[in-house]
Parts: sequence; structure tokens; C-alpha cells
Amino acid sequence: RTLLPAVAEPSRPGRLLRALRRLRLVVPNLQRSNRDRAQALSVLRQAEADVILLLEVDAWWSEALRPLAATHPHVVEEPEPLYYGLALYSRFKLEETSIRPRANEWPPSLRATIVLPAGERVRLYGLH
Repeated sequence: RTLLPAVAEPSRPGRLLRALRRLRLVVPNLQRSNRDRAQALSVLRQAEADVILLLEVDAWWSEALRPLAATHPHVVEEPEPLYYGLALYSRFKLEETSIRPRANEWPPSLRATIVLPAGERVRLYGLH
């Protein structure tokens, strides 16, 4: 009896390229009056997002979210005492980041370019 070696499935470069182009984004509203740091961090970790844009970030939330920087080291934030603070945490490099502060009736806005592992760039605009 002859045993033939097992043949592995041929390499699929297309699958790898799709994985390097994938971007998972989550945009939670923290509700400024909410102070359940443990639950917020748990939900965000379970989401396994590459990029997290958080709304209603004040100084308290800015400090409470610091542990996210361990997995999402690229950070841009603009905490605000009212309901319009923003924070962006990303696993991927960020370029051309800016935050336009609140003006009159307009809430602050954030923009950033996310550099995906495949080298492609995605422009993100964030607004409450």
C-alpha cells in the first residue's frame, strides 16, 4: 500500500490581500453621564475593531479610556465638558489628523487618514 503526501490547499494571495485591506470600525456614544468604565472597555474589546471613534468624551472618559492605547496606540482626542468630545483610537497608523473645535452651534469634527496594512489609505470624518 502506498501513502501519498497530503497536499495543502494552494496559497491564496487574494485572501491575504483582502485581510490587509479590511477595516473594522466601531462608533459608540459613551453617554457622558455614564461612568461604567469597566463595561465600556469590555464592550470595546469584544468588538475587536481596528478603529474606535468615541463620542461624548469628557476629561473623565479621556482618562478612563487610556487602557485602549495598549492595543490601539494611535490616538487623537478632543475631550470636552459638554456632550461633544471626540476620541479616535486606532490599531493602524494615522496621518493628516485634525480636530475642528466646536464653533457656535456646530459640534467639533475630526478627520484622519487611516493607513491600512496593505498601504492603502482611508479618509475618516467623525462628527457627533
